[in-house]
Amino acid sequence: MLTLGITFGICIVIIIVARVTAKSRIKKLNDEPGQEYVRQIQAMFENNVSKPIQQIYMELGISNIEDVFAKMSDNRAWFNSYSLAIADRYYLQHKPIGPIDHNQYKLNLKTNEVLYFRISGTNLYEEKVTRRDITYSGVRWNNEMLRAGTLSLISHEIKNFVIQDFGSLNITNERIIFIGRQKNVVKAINLDDIITYNLFQDGVLVLQPNKNAYLFKFEKYEEPELLQDGLNQFVIVLSRILKNNQDASLDIPEFANFDKDKDNTYQESSETTSSEPASVEDIKERLQEIKNKISKLHEDNIALSEIIKRDNNPG
Repeated sequence: MLTLGITFGICIVIIIVARVTAKSRIKKLNDEPGQEYVRQIQAMFENNVSKPIQQIYMELGISNIEDVFAKMSDNRAWFNSYSLAIADRYYLQHKPIGPIDHNQYKLNLKTNEVLYFRISGTNLYEEKVTRRDITYSGVRWNNEMLRAGTLSLISHEIKNFVIQDFGSLNITNERIIFIGRQKNVVKAINLDDIITYNLFQDGVLVLQPNKNAYLFKFEKYEEPELLQDGLNQFVIVLSRILKNNQDASLDIPEFANFDKDKDNTYQESSETTSSEPASVEDIKERLQEIKNKISKLHEDNIALSEIIKRDNNPG
């Protein structure tokens, strides 16, 4: 009994400490310089805005990032991650989407099939029959040894979206290929077989004729280094491939002055004159580190999509 009391006391202390730490972190974020800029850039991200990085800086009135954020601050990390994601949307929409070497991911592609994009941190759900309810209809009557009447069985299938695996989603010019990391589940959808796809807040439902529906849910993380924009990336890349313009440059006049090569657009202005310049190679390296961190995650994931909640709680 004493041991149980001590264990309970320790649990209470851990919960209190965790809550105090979380509140301190939130207070720290709110007290740091540049919080209003983070709110603005977050709103742009959540409203699916896509703009070149220089245009974002101009609209927010930022000429020198050192005047806005402290170095190594959480607000600065969030601002950089949001702005990079917004700019990446723009380049995916308007610049050629270059092919990716599929051999580095050990993908077995068809002849003339080209890998164009890869999204890590993806959950695959498949629509499956999880229960069959049987009801009886008709009339039967008994009269001592004599039985008469008819009786028929009616089967009702209950379908739910069931988690299959957690892994990466690969988009080629011919297929969508899911590669699972936990259970080694592999699913491929021919682009020509897609009837339609329905968008949700955190995922996309892909429908095919005479086949089970697939739901791809893109993971969301609470750290700036792991910021995901999988839903926008999926929609943009798939739409361009279906229109067969993934290799074209689709410049728009509004951003003509900013539409230079992607590798030359982003530098934190003040850092170009500081002792630690943010070069293009630094940006590339940071983006690669983020992708590597996401690709190494092996987490058990909870179904948060509204469609999953609806199907798993039909009442």
